[in-house]
Parts: sequence; structure tokens; C-alpha cells
Amino acid sequence: MPKKDDNQANVVHFESIIKKGCELLMTIMCYGQINIVNKLTVRRYKISTAWLSSFLNGTRPGKPDVLMKISEGIQYLVEQELGYTYQYELQAYSTESPLGWEQKVQPESEQEIDTLQSVKFHDDGRVPVQYKTAFFANAQHEVIEIGVRLNTFSSYFTSQNDQVYKAHIIKLLERGVNIKGYLLDPESNEARIYFHDRAKVQIKENDAIDEMKRVKENLRSLVREFAQMGLKGKFEIYEYKHIPYGNFFVVDGAEPDGKMMMANYIYGIRRAESPVWEFSKKANPPLYRKHWESVQKFIADAKKLE
Repeated sequence: MPKKDDNQANVVHFESIIKKGCELLMTIMCYGQINIVNKLTVRRYKISTAWLSSFLNGTRPGKPDVLMKISEGIQYLVEQELGYTYQYELQAYSTESPLGWEQKVQPESEQEIDTLQSVKFHDDGRVPVQYKTAFFANAQHEVIEIGVRLNTFSSYFTSQNDQVYKAHIIKLLERGVNIKGYLLDPESNEARIYFHDRAKVQIKENDAIDEMKRVKENLRSLVREFAQMGLKGKFEIYEYKHIPYGNFFVVDGAEPDGKMMMANYIYGIRRAESPVWEFSKKANPPLYRKHWESVQKFIADAKKLE
């Protein structure tokens, strides 16, 4: 980080750090300006939403010492949440996180600090795809997704630009990380009972089984496609025969650094809107142990889709 004596000469760097850092946080983490301001405020970087908005719009350059201080805060957020460091010679952030880096999402309030390392709560439901790829970026062994239809999971590959999701999965497979998806067997009695009951209050669930069969074929095609690539890791899809209780997204579940996101399915509420809980084995061992045990039992008799 430049010294204060060099402030004026490095104004270009300070502005670049702030603008490009905010762009990364807003694009990848889907933050708004208020989220960034809140995170900086908790870190004791005094800044207002009005100032940041004016600065990003190019109407308020700011004094060198002010820009330097704020650039420190932005650089810290980007390093902690994305793993990117600013390259002064390139006037840009690095595009990859260093090996072994672990994401540390920064709090937006003093109250959140005490619980941040234990449980994070996403009350709006399903997290953005960019958040998800950041969550599994450093997986070393295995990534598991358990859903009902895996419709959204499938759409990440078929309806999104490859760079949004597929490229991230390929990187994991190249490193030898195994990817496993689990969906409800559409031919099972459990599927019939589950969707018949859900359809009493959600009419669209009447078509769910037919939709599942279409998704299943899309997933089967993905299995064949990844198999043909000959990558170190395996991409596998399984079918289970249980009444679904929730969505689970688990990274390195059996390892010391295991972590997961899970959402309990709420009757009468769209599955995508079910609040998501995020926690890790290190930060909350009892909570993690119970859910990981449940995951293992839930998928124990699942059949691999060939």
C-alpha cells in the first residue's frame, strides 16, 4: 500500500482500487452500494452512500488522503470476500484466488459480528449463482447438491453463459474434485405423494413430475458430456426415494473444513424462497454434525443415473 507522502501521485491507483473493487463486489456478490457502505462502516471506514454514489458516478473525486483510506477498506473487502488482490502495475485486481484461500464474508452491522462465524442467514431464499460459485471455489474433494428436481442446477448449465457456472465446475473437475447431484426419483411413490400434497396449495406442482423427467434427461446428457472430457474429477447424478425435507449444498462435507448451505422446505412456499442457512464444521460443530449425518443417511441408498 502506498505511503501517505505519495498520496497525490497515487490518486489514480486509489480511484481504481475503489471503482474496480466496488464493481467486483456488486457483480460477483450482488451487493448494492448500501451493503458496501455498511461493511466499510463496521471496519471504521467513515463513508456515506451519497459519497460513494457520487464517486462512482465520477462527480466527487475526493481528497487524496480520503481516497487512500477508503481504498484500503475496499481492498480489504475484495481480498476477504473474493480472494483478489490489487495489482498496482496493472491497475487491476487479480482474477483468481490464491490456493488455500477461504472466503470470509464481512459483517454489515455490529450485531452481525458475533454470529458471522457461526451461522449466516439468507432470508430471501436461494443465493445468487455468483455467491454459489464463490462458496465452492476452494473445494478440495467433493461438492454435493441435494434438491427435488435439480431444475435450477440443470439450468445453470443449459440457460446460462458457460462462464457463469459451467466453467467453475470444469475447474473443480480438472483439480479432481467430484461433483454429485441428487434429485427425487420421478417414478417413485414418494414423488407422487410429495407433489400431490404440494399441489393442494401450489397448482404448478401438478406438472412437477413431467418437468422432472425432462430435467433428468438434461442431467443425463451432462453426465455423458463431462465423462467424455476425461477430467480427474467425476460428475455424477443420483436419484433418491425419500420425502424431500430440504435443499443441501455441501462442500467437502467429511473434511475438517466442511461447510454447507441448507434450506428447509416450507409448505405452501416456493422452494426457491425458502430461507437459506450457511454454516461450517469449524464454526459450529454440533449444528454441522447433525445436518451432515442427515445428509449421509438421506443419500445412502440413492441410485446413480447412467
